[in-house]
Amino acid sequence: ERYEVEVRIAQPDGEVRWLRMLGHLDRDQHGRVVQIQGVLRDVTEHSLAMLRLRQADERHAFLLEVADALRELRDPVEIGRTFVSLLGRQLQADKAYYTRVDEAGGWLVVESAYSAGRSRFSPGARTEIHWPTLQLMQDGAIVAIDDVTTDERLDAGSRAWILGIGARSLLVAPQIHDGR
Repeated sequence: ERYEVEVRIAQPDGEVRWLRMLGHLDRDQHGRVVQIQGVLRDVTEHSLAMLRLRQADERHAFLLEVADALRELRDPVEIGRTFVSLLGRQLQADKAYYTRVDEAGGWLVVESAYSAGRSRFSPGARTEIHWPTLQLMQDGAIVAIDDVTTDERLDAGSRAWILGIGARSLLVAPQIHDGR
């Protein structure tokens, strides 16, 4: 009986490798394996290349979906709502928001919201924003926080504010408006 198996293993140092095993099993009259013949091959580079290709295909398909969905839209609110919904589904996020910062009042204003379940905020909702968190958002760089409880960029107040809005991780992509 022929077999082909590909497995992913984690080395003691944390490095991940992919191995492909090819071979033949010999069984006795009771169906028990009595002999295994085969080869083991490290296919890490091939597996990583295939993974990158799949990811590129997924990104391309997502961008085409976004372009198709937004092509006919003219209303900025509807564009935001549609994009947030598509992005939330693509990222398999529980919640996704398109927000703007009302700097005068120190508020984060929700323009559009997507939720796979119940959303804490609906469009038009306001939440007071903690100043260091606002600074992260205003720095103009994409901010990705995998785990709010352990990220060293956050002070205790920012951590509490983010957890308080029901988020455990955070992705902030700034929008440039009026040159800022």
